[in-house]
Amino acid sequence: MLRVLFVIAAVVAVALALVIDQPLLFWAAGAALGVALTVAIVHVVRRRLRRKRYKQASRDQAESLADAPPEASADEEALGDERQRDLAAVGILDIRPKGAADGSEEYEERLGTDAVSGNGSAATAANGSARANPKVSRLTAPVQGTLDFSIQESSQSVRIAVNESSHQSLRTVLLPYMQAYRGITRADTVCLLRQPNRAPQYHIEAIVSVNRNARGSGSFVSKTPLLQWEHRRPGLHFRSASENQLAGNVCGYYRQRVPIKQVVLAPVPVPSALARYVLLADAMRGHMLRSEAKQILSINFAHLLGNILETGIGDELLREGKEDVRPRSEIVDEEIWRAQDQGTPLALALVYLNCAEDIADEGGQRAVMQAESLLVQRLRETVRGARVERFGELLFGVFFKEAGEAVEQWAIRLQQDMLGHPGLPGGGGVSIGIAVLDDGNASAEALRGEATQALREAFATGMPTIVG
Repeated sequence: MLRVLFVIAAVVAVALALVIDQPLLFWAAGAALGVALTVAIVHVVRRRLRRKRYKQASRDQAESLADAPPEASADEEALGDERQRDLAAVGILDIRPKGAADGSEEYEERLGTDAVSGNGSAATAANGSARANPKVSRLTAPVQGTLDFSIQESSQSVRIAVNESSHQSLRTVLLPYMQAYRGITRADTVCLLRQPNRAPQYHIEAIVSVNRNARGSGSFVSKTPLLQWEHRRPGLHFRSASENQLAGNVCGYYRQRVPIKQVVLAPVPVPSALARYVLLADAMRGHMLRSEAKQILSINFAHLLGNILETGIGDELLREGKEDVRPRSEIVDEEIWRAQDQGTPLALALVYLNCAEDIADEGGQRAVMQAESLLVQRLRETVRGARVERFGELLFGVFFKEAGEAVEQWAIRLQQDMLGHPGLPGGGGVSIGIAVLDDGNASAEALRGEATQALREAFATGMPTIVG
């Protein structure tokens, strides 16, 4: 641009010199042309120097790359780590080639499925294998100090066949967690079982299974206990078909015989429940939880289920009490009419949880709810088929269709079980007052009044009292 300006100035000076006949303008035009020529020469020289320096820099870089070792540079490794972290941030922890979703044991062994990325070494080995075989690409997220669980299944390859829970209020909470746990462990069936007492009878509280033969509800009896009654501490217990440990209807949560190879059991801690809860997962292949990471996950998942049950049972009990607002006299009248119509005996037992004030003072409303939950669970477990209704705070009524002697034996057993229970502050146990239906108290007011009087005597004597 500067050269053009000097050339234009020279042309203008020559034109003016010719018009006004001024010789000095010719000298000015010559000076302008000289400056323009100098600028052009300088520009050409600088351009050649820049080209020379660029070529020399290119040759130096090529020589340095030729002298470098054939390993991947640190920048490339950093870029690979950054890509892995980006994939892990969106939840992609495992990329497999097409056709690898069948879950074969051989494929898992080749790729080292059960790797725990504690210091990133497992991820480095996986990346190395991916570079060696371009058909296999496996990425893991090297997160320091955490456990890495690979997603083994896709939603297209696995379809849940059974997805049920007996806890309607906890259904939307329990089932999604159990589905996620089943997907991570690649189990065929995951179920939550409740064992009311030492007898090996188990009730299906929640179940998620890909097997259509799994039962959605009900109970089953095993010839041998799944876990010993004393095994309530956290931990995993394995049972294998190869060691003949699955005989005796252990897998009674299926409608028919299923070729299960391994069953994993974990106690579920629910402090306020007298019954014992068990988390069970099974698979038609051996070594379902081979990695330490998945074993730790299973133990922590059992604790999570325990916390859900501990909170949910109390909330469910409180909700039931708010929904049933009928007067207790109507409920008593209803049971009296049903007993007279069927010709069966009837007894009303009022059960009160002692140390109610201590419970409320120590833990507030939540502690009261948990104590009520414990009492109701125990009543429903010990008296199958009997109706249990709330008659007040920490006071419940149980309607028996049994003779007086059977009710008396039940009351003595219940009082002994509840006395000194670790889930109850103060260890005060319960007080029980029982009234038996006869011609003299064939009304709701009379039967309830006699049961209340028997409960007052139980307070004073410390023993169950029966009237009638």
